[in-house]
Amino acid sequence: ILPGQPPIDLPVDTWITIDISASLADRAGQWQIELALPGSATRIIKNLPNHSSEWKENTWIGFICPPKLASEIWIDDMQLDHRDP
Repeated sequence: ILPGQPPIDLPVDTWITIDISASLADRAGQWQIELALPGSATRIIKNLPNHSSEWKENTWIGFICPPKLASEIWIDDMQLDHRDP
């Protein structure tokens, strides 16, 4: 669920590409997500607000499934990197 955005239907049993980027430290405040779904143009959602203005560093990354539904998440080729602005 993205703040201020309608839910996004994701295909079942299909690989998708997700790219999340956020500025941290003194430039913290907003983030963006890019979703590449098969047969569709890449969807880019920018200027998503952080939940806290105090967030300055990333110390945890997690993926969850809805608790009342049978779900699986398969992650492949995960890459974390630092880019200077």
